[in-house]
Amino acid sequence: MKKYLAYLVSGILIIFICFFSFNIFLKIYFNERFYSLPNLVGLTLSDIKQIKSVDKITIVNAGSQFSNFPAGTIFMQNPSAGKTVKEGRDVRVWISKGEDNYEIPDFINNNLVNVLPDLHKNGVKIKKITYTTSNLPYNTIIATNPTEGSLIKKDIGLSFL
Repeated sequence: MKKYLAYLVSGILIIFICFFSFNIFLKIYFNERFYSLPNLVGLTLSDIKQIKSVDKITIVNAGSQFSNFPAGTIFMQNPSAGKTVKEGRDVRVWISKGEDNYEIPDFINNNLVNVLPDLHKNGVKIKKITYTTSNLPYNTIIATNPTEGSLIKKDIGLSFL
């Protein structure tokens, strides 16, 4: 009977040790290292460095694109805000280049060669350049499509006559 009681107590003790060891393992390696992501959208990279809780994750600049947010601010993050992740996880952010709109100035009677560098500098795509006979000097812009004062997306482009 004493042997049976010793085996029973030893078995119960081993079960308790395994149970508590497993709980300690879970607590150390999983539960305490989880982190809820803050909302980084609308902040700049320098703003993020001032937030103390962000040092638990690694911010990775995934690129920049045009968006409705001001230039230099984060407009998208992955994983999204509120997601629970492990500490030290890479969080990819995309930086806004500003709005993609371009207001077409008055290009009529300007030389095309003088206009093109400014358009390239602003990132405006040139859709089409059409030539026609005229009494004006060579490469003089007669018309644009869309017309002066119109707002266009820079990647859609502008055509010249």
